[in-house]
Amino acid sequence: EGNITWSEMLGYGGIPMKVIIGLSVVMVALFFYFVFVMRRQIVTPRGMKEEIMDKISSGNLSDVRLVCSQKPSPLAEVTMAGLNYVQAVPMVDPSLLQDVIESEGKRQGAAIQDPTQYMLDIGVVAPMIGLLGTVIGMFRAFQGVAAELAQARPVMLAQGVSMALVTTAAGLVVAITAMIIYAVFRGIAGRLKHAN
Repeated sequence: EGNITWSEMLGYGGIPMKVIIGLSVVMVALFFYFVFVMRRQIVTPRGMKEEIMDKISSGNLSDVRLVCSQKPSPLAEVTMAGLNYVQAVPMVDPSLLQDVIESEGKRQGAAIQDPTQYMLDIGVVAPMIGLLGTVIGMFRAFQGVAAELAQARPVMLAQGVSMALVTTAAGLVVAITAMIIYAVFRGIAGRLKHAN
């Protein structure tokens, strides 16, 4: 039969294939991490913004701090930054307060979006590893052509070409998948940043 098993593909691919499989495991782990973390409920818990505004309007700043400690989130961190400034100075400067809040908002936004960069890195590295496997495989194939034993030539040639094809295909599959995931979650992260 012409079908090859996954274990045979892993055998043909050698070390580059194992590295690509490792990258794919990291990619899947990051995907589930993004699915869990990049949700509006995590960034801005339901009803929290209204609750904070109610407490601020009634002058209960200690209650605002309590709400933020009970619902840890990027929104809570931004609120706490503003609250810390207000309670630290005798005379509040509105423009400086806005700068403090915006600065913390940018920091929290970066914390949301920056992890997606790891997926982009996988998308860049995976095809490079596949290309390395291609080079090693073709080198093996040429060794097979140069082999003195005639009966060894077809086997070495087939193994070298198989390694080249398997690692190239695997590297591209992982890279394309990683880039798609990166594009999707980069967009989600961008929307969550503005929701903060």
